[in-house]
Amino acid sequence: MRLRGLMLIVLLGLAATNAAPVPAATKRCGPTTGARTIVQTADVRVTFKQADGVGSTYACWRSRRTVRVDRSTCSPCSVPAVNVRGPYVGLLRGGRAFALADARRGRPVKPHTGGPVGSWDLRQDGTLAWGESGPASRVHTVRPGGQPTTLDEDPGVDPTSVALGRSAIYWTRDDQPRSAGIALGPDPSDVTQTLGPVTTACGPRRAHTRLLYFDRNVRVTYKADSQDAFEKVYGCWRKGNAQVIFDESCDADTGCDPGPTVSVVGPHVGYERRGCTRGAPGCTTVLGVRDLQRRLLTKFVAADVAGYSLAANGTAVWAESPDEFGQPTGPWSMRALPLSGQVIGLDRGDDVYPVSVAVGSTRAYWTTRSGEPRSALIP
Repeated sequence: MRLRGLMLIVLLGLAATNAAPVPAATKRCGPTTGARTIVQTADVRVTFKQADGVGSTYACWRSRRTVRVDRSTCSPCSVPAVNVRGPYVGLLRGGRAFALADARRGRPVKPHTGGPVGSWDLRQDGTLAWGESGPASRVHTVRPGGQPTTLDEDPGVDPTSVALGRSAIYWTRDDQPRSAGIALGPDPSDVTQTLGPVTTACGPRRAHTRLLYFDRNVRVTYKADSQDAFEKVYGCWRKGNAQVIFDESCDADTGCDPGPTVSVVGPHVGYERRGCTRGAPGCTTVLGVRDLQRRLLTKFVAADVAGYSLAANGTAVWAESPDEFGQPTGPWSMRALPLSGQVIGLDRGDDVYPVSVAVGSTRAYWTTRSGEPRSALIP
C-alpha cells in the first residue's frame, strides 16, 4: 500500500506541555541521547536537542544518516519554527535566521540571516520565500545552492503576506496582490510517498495503524482494511482520543491504492481524494478538513480539483472545474471551504490558472493564465 501525494506542513514553536508520546520507531535521529522528535512525516523526522547552552536541530530521511540542520548558542533554548516539504526541512530561529537542509541527500543548505521575518513558505523542491520587515519591507527567495534574490522592496510591502505556490511567489504591496513567476514546482498529489512505521499511538484500541504525521500536539495515522475495503485516516490532538478524519470505501478498480492526499497545518488536517467510478460520466474529488483541537469536521464533494491548499485557520482553498470522463472541461472556479461548511466562490473564468493556487496568512492567491495576480481574503 502506498499513499499518493502526502503533503505535510507544520510551523512549530510550541510549549512542551501536554506533549504526545513519541512512537517507538521515531526515537532515534541525531545523538544517541537527549534528542526529542519535534515533527515527523512518513519520510522525514526532525529532532531537537538542548545541552550546555547549545540548541541543535537534526533531520533524517527514512533510515538514512542524520544531517544537522542548525546549531546555535541559546539561553534558554526554544524549539525553532520548522516547515517540512518533501525531503526539505526549513527552520526559522529567533524570527530572523533561516536554515535549510535536504534530508534525503544528507546535506544542509547554506543558512541565511537578515531582518525580522514576517512570513515564510517552503516548496517541495526546496524553494524558500519570505518577507522581511524594515523601513522598506522586502520579499526574498532562494533556491537550494543559489543566492537570495530580492523580489520587491517598498514601504508598502506587507512582510506577513508572502505565499509560495507551484507557479508563483505572492505578496501584497499597498493591499494589492503582486507576484513573481517561477519554474513550475512539483504537484504534491502526484508524489508517491511511503507510509510511516506501524504504531498504536492514534487509532482504535489495539489497531495497528501506519504513521503519517507526528508533532508534539498532533498525530495522524492511516489504516486500510482489506476485509471491508475501507480506508481510514485518524487524528489525535495531544493525548486525546482518536478522531476519524477520513472514512471512505476503496476504489472499486484500483483498491485502496492510492490513498488520500493529506495536509497538516497546526491543529487542522485536510484531505483530498479523487475517484472515478467505472461507467460514470465524470470523476469526483472528496475534500475535507478536521479541526482536532475543536473536534470539528467539514466535508465537500467537488468535481476536478487543482491546487488544494489548507490555510492556517482551517479553510481549504482550491480551483475546480467540471469533469467529463476524467478530464476538466472548464471554466475553472476558485473556491474556499471554511470549517463552517459553506463553500464560498472567490473567482470564475476561463482565464483562471488552476495550478497557481497558494495561501498566505490571511489571503488566497492565484493568477490568470496571462500571469495577472489575484487574491481574496481567506474566509
